[in-house]
Amino acid sequence: MMIHLFRKQLAIFLAGAAMAAMLLTGCQSSKSEESKNSAAANSSPSATMPRTTENPVVNVAQDEKECVHVDVPHVTVSLGYVEPGQGRSFVVQIHNPSDHTIAIKHVRSECRCLMFCDTPTELSPGINELAMVFEDAPGESGGTFYSKRVTLEPADSTIAPFVITVTAAVGIPLEFQGNDVQINDVEQLPSVTLMNHSGEDVRVNYSTTTLPGILASISHDNVVPAGGSLSVPLKHISEDATSPARGATIRGTVLIHTDSERQPIVSVPVAWNGEMP
Repeated sequence: MMIHLFRKQLAIFLAGAAMAAMLLTGCQSSKSEESKNSAAANSSPSATMPRTTENPVVNVAQDEKECVHVDVPHVTVSLGYVEPGQGRSFVVQIHNPSDHTIAIKHVRSECRCLMFCDTPTELSPGINELAMVFEDAPGESGGTFYSKRVTLEPADSTIAPFVITVTAAVGIPLEFQGNDVQINDVEQLPSVTLMNHSGEDVRVNYSTTTLPGILASISHDNVVPAGGSLSVPLKHISEDATSPARGATIRGTVLIHTDSERQPIVSVPVAWNGEMP
């Protein structure tokens, strides 16, 4: 009867939240071997970090805890910028909507550097706060976009696994704010904003493009200050331009080159829209 009721319920959902730059009491990198043995062997970090996913993203805010509940069994926690070799402690809230305790059979991590402080063996009805740690972030030799998953598998096979994806920009100082840059009129081109999450200034040197006619306008004193931002205008070079046909869109990428060894290029996707028919 209990299993029958579970099957009629909506899929168990997760909510993720996070506290960044805040050490959790008793959560040390030398935590028990039980937690480490529950993590799978470390694999190389993901080469790309998608700008959007099918699953909600919960950003880890400085010195505050934000809880967002979702109705899917998968949540992404974004840790933002992390220095290579450093770590981050945070809290994930998992919601068990039933009135029964759910036993956890296995906890699997795709990376040894990502684990629970105390390996959960069960989830009580309601909200369960679980402390996690991301330690010794990979990327000493250069920056990387990190994305790994931790899966909690219930003992009851009729219950969907709880999947937590953790992402981080390890040693990647600059972030382009926004999605595709939309160009509708070359006489009124937008600017792009670069955020610097690191503790060092980053100089912007020059730009190249895969979209003939559209470049970033770089001056000799363009610097993205540590912890600050820089607005970079786009410019139109008419002699190189191939305008899109009416109602069509040409897509390309403006490449902003920097003096950062960890992030020598910032890619800005651009969509150039032709006049509406």
